[in-house]
Formats: sequence, structure tokens, C-alpha cells
Amino acid sequence: MLIAAGEGDPRTRAQEASDAEVAVHTVEDAAGTVRVATELIAPGDVVFVKASSEYGLGACAREPATY
Repeated sequence: MLIAAGEGDPRTRAQEASDAEVAVHTVEDAAGTVRVATELIAPGDVVFVKASSEYGLGACAREPATY
């Protein structure tokens, strides 16, 4: 799973850069990223956060788990 955040069409860029079997979810901002991630991530999942400071996505890595 890949959550792509940003203006424009991050889905196109993300899908081009990922394996065709990766589910891509797009959001507009950091709040949307946290919302989607908490809906989809389950206990035991491994999460890699590649965050852009331009969109303030570093806050996503600091969010406490809420499952």
C-alpha cells in the first residue's frame, strides 16, 4: 500500500513509480494521510514513512497508533 499526498495528481506519479500490484491511496495533506493510514494500518504492520517537509508530512510519523 502507498499513500501519496500532495497537490495535483500524486496518484499518477506514485503509480508510475510503484509496482502495479501496490494499492495507491491519494490524499491532499498531512491530515488526510493520518486519516487514511489509521483506517488501513493494523497491528503488526510495518510502516515506512517517506515524508516531505513541504507538506508537513513529518507529523504523520509522530502520530500515535490509534487501532
